[in-house]
Amino acid sequence: PLHASCIVKDDEAYLFSAPSGTGKSTHAGLYKEKFNAFNLNDDKPIIKDNLVYGTPFSGKTSENRNEVYPVKAIYFLEQSSIDHIHKLTIDEASKKLLRNIARPATQAMWEAVLPNLNGLLFQIPFYQAQLTLNKNSVYMTYYEPNKEKCMKIKPGFIIKTIGLRYMVLPIDAQALHFNGIMTLNKSGKLLFEALETEQTLESLTEVLMSHYEVSLEDARKDVIIFIDKLKEKDLLC
Repeated sequence: PLHASCIVKDDEAYLFSAPSGTGKSTHAGLYKEKFNAFNLNDDKPIIKDNLVYGTPFSGKTSENRNEVYPVKAIYFLEQSSIDHIHKLTIDEASKKLLRNIARPATQAMWEAVLPNLNGLLFQIPFYQAQLTLNKNSVYMTYYEPNKEKCMKIKPGFIIKTIGLRYMVLPIDAQALHFNGIMTLNKSGKLLFEALETEQTLESLTEVLMSHYEVSLEDARKDVIIFIDKLKEKDLLC
């Protein structure tokens, strides 16, 4: 087991590891507040073959599920007066990982565990996160492992002005399946039109900052919130 709080968003698991009292459960709780996310385990999830399993050992809370999800990223948290994240090298990650797992007591157990540890180190991104109590820090920890993932608007949607609003309208085959209503402000229209070609969180953040005087932190937050709304409407591919 890894001493961590494990949160699941979009069917992918994010693990936040830290000594007790550092704020890993608090940060995981912010995911549930800001996103459509849930806690798989709040203290000792088990990881095998880059999959994380919920266990009944959930520390001071009873937050756990008997489910399994692929690991998206692993964070080692520290309290700080500023918010800062950097990706760890394999050597840096291995040292921190060994400090936060239940270490095997025999050679045979080490032989069984090592393939899983090396699989994680070479295939899953690890980060060091220095975080304040700022609730927007969740957008930082979500952004880093997802910033290069490509996405675009599904074919069959257009934007038209109806009254005083920009409206997303379905056409052709989408008209048979999409019954919802989605309105956009000017920044939403800008991002929607950008997504007519393939984009990433990183490129959309640059689009927003090139048209508006907005901080990098706020631009990332606004882009992630907008993309989540598109996911809820099933508009992305």
